[in-house]
Amino acid sequence: MEAHPRLNDQLQALVLAIQGYSPETARLQRRKALRQLLQLLHQHRRLYQPSKSRLPVSLHHAYEEICDEAHTLLMALIYEEIDRYDPSRGPVLNWLRFHINRRCLSQAMKTIEDPIFSRHIRGSDKTQKHYLYKREFFLRDGIQEDGRELISTSDISEENPLPSEQVRTVLETDPQGEFRATCVRGNPRANFQVIALWRFENSKWDALATQLDEKVPTLSSFYQRSLKRFSPKIREYILDGAL
Repeated sequence: MEAHPRLNDQLQALVLAIQGYSPETARLQRRKALRQLLQLLHQHRRLYQPSKSRLPVSLHHAYEEICDEAHTLLMALIYEEIDRYDPSRGPVLNWLRFHINRRCLSQAMKTIEDPIFSRHIRGSDKTQKHYLYKREFFLRDGIQEDGRELISTSDISEENPLPSEQVRTVLETDPQGEFRATCVRGNPRANFQVIALWRFENSKWDALATQLDEKVPTLSSFYQRSLKRFSPKIREYILDGAL
């Protein structure tokens, strides 16, 4: 008998709903369904979390951090590739387990192992660690990894632009100049505004790192910390109409 049949039914219904909403003509409905999917996955993440036995013994001490990172990478994959899910090939939970084990786990281990990235999480409390792993792709639609909203759908109307357009405007205008002023130490070109707008277009880290003469982990960890810092301010700018 298939495990967790009710949950699989809920997940499949949400995925099919998302696939049925066109990103061009039904963006708000698609966004709401995606938010519901992320919330449900966040609640049940233990059901598809990688086994500790998949990690080398030398990384067992960082199991929770690696799982957090792998989970975030999986959410990014879902966000970008949800339309590729084929229900005829198995339940959603099986699809999630396949991708987190085959595509996300190895990258998560590399990220956590990197000394530049790791030194930012040593000695931090659990909350700081959790937010460090946030990924920027949710910024484009105003939602966060666990399905919570950066910009509430109740703040959106037919007269107001969708979150992606609002966020882009805030990043480009930089009302107080603080996005441009916040940069990787010793490299003003590698500032939050430049990196956020680059990532907003879903461009690859490697190309940006080459352009800014920085290492990918340096840019990534700087970006995650800056995004945590500026997310409340971005929301404030949008809700206050200070664009």
